[in-house]
Amino acid sequence: MIKMKDIYESICCKSIRKIMYISDSFVAISGTGFIIKFQEKFYFCCLYHCMSNEGKFEKNKLFGLSILYKTYLEIDPKTISESNVANYVLFPNPEQITKEFCSSKIDDDLMLDEEFIPIEIIGENELIPCGYLDFDIEYWSNYLFSEKKPIENEILLVCGFPFSDNEIDYTDDGEIKKVSHQVHIYAGKCKKDDIGFFVEKEDKNVSFDCNGVSGGIVMRMIDGHSEWVGIAVRANNDIIRFIPYYLVAKSIIQNILNRNQQA
Repeated sequence: MIKMKDIYESICCKSIRKIMYISDSFVAISGTGFIIKFQEKFYFCCLYHCMSNEGKFEKNKLFGLSILYKTYLEIDPKTISESNVANYVLFPNPEQITKEFCSSKIDDDLMLDEEFIPIEIIGENELIPCGYLDFDIEYWSNYLFSEKKPIENEILLVCGFPFSDNEIDYTDDGEIKKVSHQVHIYAGKCKKDDIGFFVEKEDKNVSFDCNGVSGGIVMRMIDGHSEWVGIAVRANNDIIRFIPYYLVAKSIIQNILNRNQQA
């Protein structure tokens, strides 16, 4: 029996973040992403379509982007005030904003044609994220190059921030009254078709209300520990399509290395 506490406290689940940004003085939500550590720097990684509109990258999303470095489970919202909010938020590195900003297509992903954007993030007062995938340690390095394939019919879990559970309520004056911040866990069996891998729900009476989950982590639980399987990219009421982790990692790492080389 998988315990929900083990899922929420796993490294994979704790690495995900909700994409929030400020546009025209309003806070908007645009999907899910995850944080990695690579070459002693932290990056927020998300799907290109979460940061674009009609195929065009929206710079206002980047300039207004802020990422809570802890999850709702680890922060008492009542303790966050205007004076100390910087203690809980990571921002895009301003030095990176002035450089050419690009996404990378995933190699071998011929059908879904997805792209990822890694955004270097920093925190005030040497703040570091709470929960991330550490590509610098030997375990993760070995795992990323192992190219462990998803196993058909195994039970997989998808963690993300659906819009339906993460609404923002405003007062009549335009002030924020409430910000819902809730991770949702979707479970199902791993399947494969001509397009690729997907998680299929087992209970036909349950709907996969997944709008906003794109970019979330797909994982398996083994003896109470999580193992990264892939990244959710598209979904409907019955299935969640995902790309295997090693294709995602290769794309992200190559993007970062190319950017550093150009710099």
